[in-house]
Amino acid sequence: VWRRGVGAFRNCSPMMWGLLVDTSSPRELGEALSLLAGDAERRQQMGEVGRRRAAGYSVDKMVAKIEALYEEVLAEKGLGR
Repeated sequence: VWRRGVGAFRNCSPMMWGLLVDTSSPRELGEALSLLAGDAERRQQMGEVGRRRAAGYSVDKMVAKIEALYEEVLAEKGLGR
């Protein structure tokens, strides 16, 4: 359960890997938590999807992506290796 409109979670696919709620609405948060509490299959599915997505954000992968971006920018400026 995430707060609507925050960072990477703006692109959250509702009911796929998370539920978005309005943090100013305790009712909405309670409904989302109740939905998950009563549906083990949905929790399992969301957990699996979340773990797969999180694997793309390991330190090694993020460093590799940043290095590739730097190499691309340097190459565009004729400063590459």
